[in-house]
Amino acid sequence: MQISIVGNRSSERATLAERAHVIGKIRESMARANLSLAHLISRVNLYFRPSIIASCNLSCTFCHNEGGPDRGRLDFETFSEACNAAKRVGFTRVQLTGGEPLLHKRLPAFLSAARSFVADVGVTTNGTYLGAQLGSLIDAGLTRLHVSLQQETLASNGEWRLPAWLQSVADTCNRHHIPLRFNLPVARQNMDRARVFLLKRDVPFSVNIFSILDDGEDANARSDYLHELSELVELANACSKSSGSGPVTHRRYVEPQGIRCTRCEQRSICREASRSLRLGTDEVLRPCLATRYWDH
Repeated sequence: MQISIVGNRSSERATLAERAHVIGKIRESMARANLSLAHLISRVNLYFRPSIIASCNLSCTFCHNEGGPDRGRLDFETFSEACNAAKRVGFTRVQLTGGEPLLHKRLPAFLSAARSFVADVGVTTNGTYLGAQLGSLIDAGLTRLHVSLQQETLASNGEWRLPAWLQSVADTCNRHHIPLRFNLPVARQNMDRARVFLLKRDVPFSVNIFSILDDGEDANARSDYLHELSELVELANACSKSSGSGPVTHRRYVEPQGIRCTRCEQRSICREASRSLRLGTDEVLRPCLATRYWDH
């Protein structure tokens, strides 16, 4: 893949020099620890996350689109070559995403191609087209499914409940032994609804809770909100041990600790630790959500 750099020649030279410096530091660290790139990928649970289509049928306020373009499709041959390259350097998992990947008519073919390189291939979707397409995804080799929920999807008489079509998806995944995870943003005003929803689960799916933070929010109020979310996660996990309903996790802020993080000009806006290497529909690799400075 070609390096993609934006800017004038002097900034290009500075970017290349900075990149070379960081790559050298990473290689030195690997050599001292006697670790290969494959070992490091495994140790931090890093996975390869290609976006096969940039467009989406929804406009969720909490979606950052991972810094990628908002239109376009990933070429199939490029996708296959990228999955092959990912396997060669040590990746063992591929997660197809978008935009909304179920809008791509060739999604099953992409899934099958990825499975020819790695054993663990998943899809991240908003779920709106799963009822009609889940069977074809399973036939193509799907091994895990992540569904990003919206409160509108769950709303039912003032409570949060899985609608019938999504309950069917959960039942199907359970029958085929496909791990199902719901990504669930929980705003402060929806804490009670989230508690009832999590404690009433009777299907073994897992949930990854997302906090919704306001930049201008009072520090004490934010701390109380995050603490309440943490307590909710602990309670839900205690209940899931007896019901077998799957674990609950909380995606929270993590202080940037990578080698390149200490030199990043946009560290102040960083909100999470990245655990995936993203490939956009523009064929640009993105190792970080916080900054475009490291796109290559």
